[in-house]
Amino acid sequence: LYEGGTSIVEAVLMAVGATGRTGKVVVAESVHPDYRSTLSTYLANLEPKAEVVPAPDGFLDPDALRKHIDSNTSAVVLQHPNFFGCLEEVEEIARIAHEAGALLVQSFDPVSLGLLKRPGELGADIAVAEDKLRQAKNEGRNRVV
Repeated sequence: LYEGGTSIVEAVLMAVGATGRTGKVVVAESVHPDYRSTLSTYLANLEPKAEVVPAPDGFLDPDALRKHIDSNTSAVVLQHPNFFGCLEEVEEIARIAHEAGALLVQSFDPVSLGLLKRPGELGADIAVAEDKLRQAKNEGRNRVV
């Protein structure tokens, strides 16, 4: 997979299978809107439903997450750094997800790892990223000039 939205879908389906929970998936509003749209499209006719947690300050508030997560939640999805360029409190969010028995899915930009901790070090169970370099290379190769 080379695209962020479908990689999140695959990660969520993996989390559903791993946890056996089919109730809902909690998604931070700070995740790229195209990724959230792709996830909603895939889940439209499946049992788990995506529940978006608002991020009015540009990042997910862990206290707001606590109000949305429950024993039917299979995964919490966040992006770090997020769509707005903010850093999420990944370690705290991972702790909240794990306390509820859910898995943490983190979408990330591989270039950010030059400065930030790797998703696994922050508590992510499943990490996904876009392969922008391969996409750019393929686009150039397929271009007719």
